[in-house]
Amino acid sequence: MTATETNVPVADISESVVAADIKTIAGQPDSLANLALQNAVAFSQAANQAMLDSMNGHRTFDRAVNGALVKNLLEIDPMEALSWVKGSTGNDIAQVLSTLGAAVAQIQQLMKGAQSTPPETAKPG
Repeated sequence: MTATETNVPVADISESVVAADIKTIAGQPDSLANLALQNAVAFSQAANQAMLDSMNGHRTFDRAVNGALVKNLLEIDPMEALSWVKGSTGNDIAQVLSTLGAAVAQIQQLMKGAQSTPPETAKPG
């Protein structure tokens, strides 16, 4: 069936096609804006998911490292602890304790001397 058989003028058909094309062209900014918004939302969701995955990976790594450190701290024997302290600080625990003991003894002697020394005003003169 052609346009002349349906008694619809060709001009009316072409006007209808032109009007439909104009509607399509006029609606493109809205559809493109909607598409851009959908893309932005999808990108934001993908970025958020990537961030969450990264945070979960870091959290898993942190737990593994902390677990290993706690296990090492709980399972360390006294000799290994002393050797670790001496190696990391360069101080021997026995030397540090004897130095502290000497300092405490000196302080005790000073305190005893301060208690038993009479004041200058009480000396016979």
